[in-house]
Amino acid sequence: MLKFLLAILPLISIMFMIFVLKKSSIFTGIVACFLTAAIALSPFFHSSIFDLTEPIMKSSLTTSVIAYILFFGIFLFHLMDKAGAIDGIASSITKATDDKIFQILILALGLSPLIESVSGFGLAVIVIAPLLIALGFSPMKSSLIALISLCIIPWGTLAMGTIIGATLGNVDLDKMGMGSAIMCLPIYIYYALLVVYIGVGFRALKKRLFTVLFVGFILGASVWVCNRFVSVELAGLFGSLTVISVFF
Repeated sequence: MLKFLLAILPLISIMFMIFVLKKSSIFTGIVACFLTAAIALSPFFHSSIFDLTEPIMKSSLTTSVIAYILFFGIFLFHLMDKAGAIDGIASSITKATDDKIFQILILALGLSPLIESVSGFGLAVIVIAPLLIALGFSPMKSSLIALISLCIIPWGTLAMGTIIGATLGNVDLDKMGMGSAIMCLPIYIYYALLVVYIGVGFRALKKRLFTVLFVGFILGASVWVCNRFVSVELAGLFGSLTVISVFF
């Protein structure tokens, strides 16, 4: 039991520093890293400092790759902002429909999964949240909707996580993709309800309930169809493009 408590201590420390002490993610990560190393070197786990060399190198390389991708994602956001692309996209959506529910669903279940499927690593948040703010939603609502919109996770970065999971588990990729799609179908419907509820409230959601349910179903069904008949890698891209096409 003591070993178990020590093993989860780094995770608890991360949550405590971020949510209670309100420390930055960089500070939290550094502290958690040193804490993990100290626990591993303690008499309870009997590790030597040489045992830590490989995991530290691997985690550093992984962090470098993610930082590299995020850097250019943030750079892309600032480039779009300076070029007026964010206001332009928001204006195009406004011209297409002034319905707040449609605007939310287009971005949260259409554009965001599209970006996440191609890029991954949560970069869709950097684009979606400013677009929602430009459309008149509060920063808090925009942030929540943008975070929830990262719903295409099994097919993010062209289904890299699903491919790796199927390979490590020695599971057929097509079966893994179709199984994930079936499990995600009710989740997409729930996310559609949730983002609309956050954006416009329960009364407006109740009036357009069938439309919201239909959009969530369309995303899930189109993802399954692509997994079944086309490609697991393209399923997220196909599903998001289907939702956007249905709207426009």
